[in-house]
Amino acid sequence: MSDKEFDNLRVELAAFSRRLKAKIQEFHVRGAFSNTQEAFVARIQRGHATVEAKLEAAVNGGAATAATKYEIERDLNALIEDFGHLEERLHAESMKHKM
Repeated sequence: MSDKEFDNLRVELAAFSRRLKAKIQEFHVRGAFSNTQEAFVARIQRGHATVEAKLEAAVNGGAATAATKYEIERDLNALIEDFGHLEERLHAESMKHKM
């Protein structure tokens, strides 16, 4: 597979990276993270690092196969979904405190 076939994954991963970083910073500023949420965020960050490493290894190491691409897509989509659940949970908790 060519590097260009992985370009969309790079773009999607970069967008997720910015979104994750911004949300973490926002909630740290507001002091909205509990220990459980911190652990969940740490797990997402580890997953992010793993996906990033897989993507770079596939492209730079010459192991860029269709199977590798689909595996990376699956892992990235799972991270995005987990992050969405975290955002929903944090939003729900912030709404509770406002009541």
